[in-house]
Amino acid sequence: MVKDIRVLVVDDHQVVREGLQHLLAQEKDIAVVGQGSNSQEALRQMEELSPNIVLMDIKMPEMDGIKLTHLIMKTKPLCNVIMLTLYDEYLTQAMEAGAKGYLLKDIKREELAEAIRQVHSGKVVISESIKSKPQLDCGQEQSKKIKVSKNMNMFEETIQAMAITAEMRDPYLAGHQRRVTHLAIAIATQMGLSEEQIGGLRLAGIVHDIGKTRVPVEILTNPLKLSEAEFSIIKMHPLVGYDILKTIDFPRPVAKFVYQHHERMDGSGYPEGISGDDIMLEARILAVADVVDAMSSFRPYRPAKGLDKALQEISENKDILYDSKVVEACLEICSEENFKFS
Repeated sequence: MVKDIRVLVVDDHQVVREGLQHLLAQEKDIAVVGQGSNSQEALRQMEELSPNIVLMDIKMPEMDGIKLTHLIMKTKPLCNVIMLTLYDEYLTQAMEAGAKGYLLKDIKREELAEAIRQVHSGKVVISESIKSKPQLDCGQEQSKKIKVSKNMNMFEETIQAMAITAEMRDPYLAGHQRRVTHLAIAIATQMGLSEEQIGGLRLAGIVHDIGKTRVPVEILTNPLKLSEAEFSIIKMHPLVGYDILKTIDFPRPVAKFVYQHHERMDGSGYPEGISGDDIMLEARILAVADVVDAMSSFRPYRPAKGLDKALQEISENKDILYDSKVVEACLEICSEENFKFS
């Protein structure tokens, strides 16, 4: 069947491009016909593939999305551009360049698909969370750019893009990585880890399940008990996550934290079956936070067991599966009356 809406995805992060392609493959009337990591690839593929929608990031090497939109409007005026970005401050520039859509990357699959359809039909679409904000003047915009630059460095931009892609693909993962990060940071703070350690742990927590982007979605959302073969595929996600992250020069060994977050103190974990102090402390913290949130939350194959059951699990298995100091810190945090996942 020929699909009416032909989309070209342009983003300098491969995992984002692949995630969007997989996401939109579920739509009957939308086809991702190509991917580009920069302006040259985008322009070449526009000539070869004739897309009618370009779904594009703003911050990219060589030429940013605003400038590329200007160029597209001059050469392919019938093609519609939708900005899909982490930032909300470039709305005016994007619209002036000719973009017909401005969406934030935390958008859900159904909302993204509907936005693409609306733009294809001639409408202008802007994320609801942006519409309610007053537009900034030039001085305010510059000040905000400086603030964003300080608060979200290169590593966080990359990590956030990866996390959003993973969560867009797997609805049951949505929020899980953020909750695990919230609890892991609380545990690390309780244990007195340094700011540098906590910073590395934060980055790892946000994408600790990024490897699941390579697991077939029908396995991730299977409501029945997984077969041994299916579970073996699931168990590959720490290795896949490591492969995705290892090329990024983080100030801390973030890729190793992700690789080891399913290892257990007695050596019964995966992917390597290492034990005790051979497991990095940050990975041991992630392991406890991951188990607590996973047990507390709904999964396709079981209802939520609740926080009490999760705390009972880590308490009964401290020094067996989980680091006892990490468990004690977690129990102390979760016993506070005002504790809740962020």
